[in-house]
Amino acid sequence: MEEKKPTLIGCCELTNKTIELFNDKLLYKNTDSRHDIFIYWNFVGLNEKRCADCNEKWNKEWNRLQEDKRKEFEKRRKEEEIEREREYQEEAKKRGVINCLYEYFKNTPKKLKVVCDWDEVIQTLEPKVYYELSEREGAYYDAPWWKPNGTKFEEFFRDFWPNAPIYFSDYGSHSIYTDKSMVKSCIMESGCFALGERNIKDKINKIKNEPDFYEYSPFLTLAKELLKLVKENKVEVIFLSAYDKRAFSDGDPRKKKIFSETFGKFPNCSLSLLGFESEGQGQTKGEWIIKNVPDCEVVIDDNPNILGNIIKNNDKIMVLAPFYPTIKHHEKVLLIKTSISDLKKEEFKHE
Repeated sequence: MEEKKPTLIGCCELTNKTIELFNDKLLYKNTDSRHDIFIYWNFVGLNEKRCADCNEKWNKEWNRLQEDKRKEFEKRRKEEEIEREREYQEEAKKRGVINCLYEYFKNTPKKLKVVCDWDEVIQTLEPKVYYELSEREGAYYDAPWWKPNGTKFEEFFRDFWPNAPIYFSDYGSHSIYTDKSMVKSCIMESGCFALGERNIKDKINKIKNEPDFYEYSPFLTLAKELLKLVKENKVEVIFLSAYDKRAFSDGDPRKKKIFSETFGKFPNCSLSLLGFESEGQGQTKGEWIIKNVPDCEVVIDDNPNILGNIIKNNDKIMVLAPFYPTIKHHEKVLLIKTSISDLKKEEFKHE
């Protein structure tokens, strides 16, 4: 019997049949699988030379697929954002979160004496450090806090807290990364991407201690709300901020500068800096308040250790904290909804 020869199909017919099959939505339900198979058909299944018309068809199909992938990614991103917001609202409701500091205190019958932290209450610190670390290097880090380059900081800030690589002591917040910690990463080096494990502790500390750090770190909504109370003379605020003596031997000059440019313009605001030399040495904020502001009525801080100790020593003081999911506070701590604000230094005017 004569062997039957296979029917040869020209590149145009093969291209048309392949694209028709490729676009069968019942076969390929999402753009990810279509994308992978398209590449296979394009570079393996159709490895013969194609005519100009077929090349044009393939290029058009590729561009359409990329647009489909972009739309699908945007759709997934919005769905995930809605889900995150739903979870946030549920957690906020469960934990009795206050929506606005100003609304809570605006009708106070007397002027309140408030001791207020700076980092993560007035301006963001830790999220900004990790955001800058990734953005500046064009890097990928195999870590829960990492997000793709180009992510808006508001989104990075919101998603940072459930995966925050920090822990708290009686003196402040600290990075979980040590001199021995290694993080898988892909970083642009010498004009190309380099894979490998890297220690990021020194990089984190370098960004955190930059001379102009507080000049580009955004203000939080708590700062905007507190400013309204200050302008209406509802509160007297003593800003109490910790600093590392190993980095700044005579107080943090950056905090002094940003304070003088903002809340320092108001007579009912002052700044005190409290130095520590290690995670276990130095005066705590609770001890400082007892000694220097015995008539303190309100304390605002993000550190659950500090607020817990204050409650233990004086349960008559009202304690508040910005609401950052996963940070567990004492049940007596009032949580305030907090996000990135549009507050600018120009708005700190004493009228």
